[in-house]
Amino acid sequence: MVGRFAGAWIMRHVPAERVLAVFAVGAMACALVAVFVTGPVAMYALMVIGLFISIMFPTIFALSIRGLGPLTEEGSGLLIMAIAGGALVFIQGNIADRYGLNWGFLLTAACCLYVLFYALWGSKQTNALPAETLQPAPE
Repeated sequence: MVGRFAGAWIMRHVPAERVLAVFAVGAMACALVAVFVTGPVAMYALMVIGLFISIMFPTIFALSIRGLGPLTEEGSGLLIMAIAGGALVFIQGNIADRYGLNWGFLLTAACCLYVLFYALWGSKQTNALPAETLQPAPE
């Protein structure tokens, strides 16, 4: 909750893409600390991952539907149906079972790397089709 409120306050002053990129780097760094360090430092790194991840879904959602115009409803519906984050828990569990719990957080780091890519390049708006091309053709 602290991360979500802090992120919302920061986004009043900093573009959402930049905040998402910084939080993705923070989460990725914490995940890597959890992989390669042991003891209390690794435990605190795992707790701080939640702080960084807290702003990711709402920010990615807002960036994804930005500029869709009349297709915003359809785009947001497809985005909600595409949520598959829970499916990765199975993969992370398999990695943890085979190689150790800390190595499972390499998957978290990889996902944060993808979020960083999205924040820096994937969320950039492209030239959209004019609105009249989005309307159905008259019969």
